[in-house]
This record gives sequence, C-alpha cells and structure tokens, in this order.
Amino acid sequence: IYGAVARWILGIKLVVQGEEHVKAHQPCIYTANHQSGIDMAVMQTVYPPNTVMIGKKEVIYIPIWGLLYFAFGNIGIDRSDKKNALAGLN
Repeated sequence: IYGAVARWILGIKLVVQGEEHVKAHQPCIYTANHQSGIDMAVMQTVYPPNTVMIGKKEVIYIPIWGLLYFAFGNIGIDRSDKKNALAGLN
C-alpha cells in the first residue's frame, strides 16, 4: 500500500522489466543498494507477495511506516551490536 500511495503522490510512473526472472527463482534473497527514501516505494513493487524485509530497528520510530513495517512481519536488527544482530538473523 505504501509504495502505491507514495508513487501516486509523487507522480512516479514505474515500468518493471524482467519481472519473470524474479518469479522464476523462488525462494531467494533480494538485496538492494538503498540510495534514498524513494527506494522503498519503488522496490515494494518488484518484491513478490510475502517477502520479508530486514532493516534497522530504528525504523519503528518513523510514524505509521514503522508500525506497519513490523506488523507485516519484517525484521528489525540492532546494528550497534554486531553479535546480537547476527544472532537475530539466525
């Protein structure tokens, strides 16, 4: 929902090419080089349904977005404590 609304507000028209490659190789891990706040609105269009994201735990402090992020089963890690962050991923 966030991605569609954000793109509509910003007037971003998105064309996805090669989507068949994403769907052909499941399960898998996606990585993205996060460059700006627009990345979240764009990448959500590419990820298939039920994709879980891993991000920094501070995301919880972003109004509305933070609550939705964790409510949909995404994972927050504490990057200040490397040992616990790796344990959380395991």
